[in-house]
Amino acid sequence: MAKILVDTSAWIEFYHPRGARRVKHELTKALEVHEIAVVAPVAVELLRGAKTKDAYRTL
Repeated sequence: MAKILVDTSAWIEFYHPRGARRVKHELTKALEVHEIAVVAPVAVELLRGAKTKDAYRTL
């Protein structure tokens, strides 16, 4: 099965409380069927943006 490479901006929308519903919906569906691929640069960008230890752990 093909994987979807999700950009940092989409992850930010996904985790933001007021993020775009469409992004949240589509990423949730893809996560449920394990279609998401993560590359190191995106992971690093997300982790560097974590403002608390809890947010870091969530990511």
